[in-house]
Amino acid sequence: MAIKFIPTPDQIKALEAQHDGVWEIKVGESIVLFRCPTELEFRSFVGNSLNDRKKIDAAEILTRDVVVFPSPNEFAQIIAKYPGANLRIATAANEVADGGEVTQAKKPVLPLSVPAAISS
Repeated sequence: MAIKFIPTPDQIKALEAQHDGVWEIKVGESIVLFRCPTELEFRSFVGNSLNDRKKIDAAEILTRDVVVFPSPNEFAQIIAKYPGANLRIATAANEVADGGEVTQAKKPVLPLSVPAAISS
């Protein structure tokens, strides 16, 4: 059975407002939304990444901290099927945190709203 979690436009808008922006990354058939790491989360990730034995754990912790959609239980289902996604999401979150070009993820694209009719 395919694992598929897709946020609604309303969920995306709410999460963007709550977290001052979110980014999306496709994992399997699901869309995962994440926010920029805090300075403390970023420092912890970098510090743990310097230790080869902690590198994978550091990616998992950072990913768990920054993923805002789907829910933790739903995200665990995704990771059970695609365990490498932790590293990809952590890499994308670090791109967002450094303020440069983000190549691993993108901003969600909401459907265009239909403008109200102009009265004459």
